[in-house]
Amino acid sequence: MKDDLVDIGQSIDIDNYGDKPFTIFIEPWCLEFTVSPRDKYSIMGIGPKRGRFSIDHTDTDLIICAWPGSTIKINKNGVEIENDLPRVPPIPGWEDLLDLDRFKK
Repeated sequence: MKDDLVDIGQSIDIDNYGDKPFTIFIEPWCLEFTVSPRDKYSIMGIGPKRGRFSIDHTDTDLIICAWPGSTIKINKNGVEIENDLPRVPPIPGWEDLLDLDRFKK
């Protein structure tokens, strides 16, 4: 499907309304950011539409993983802090995981 290769944007907005900082880890670039109280982060992923962010968390951390073929832009409190990251390389078998038609048989 050629449309699946067209880039789309996905965004995640993160606000710390609490009184304690927490950490965001962004993979696969091994980026780490401390989100202080009242900080606002916006993470924009750009990549093939057959993918999406994967998000996990612990009690004190947020882990965001980008999908194959994507890259990201990051704003902190309205200021761009990251925008020149390489695209996530292909992962063998990734497309097969998204091919739900094969389960219809």
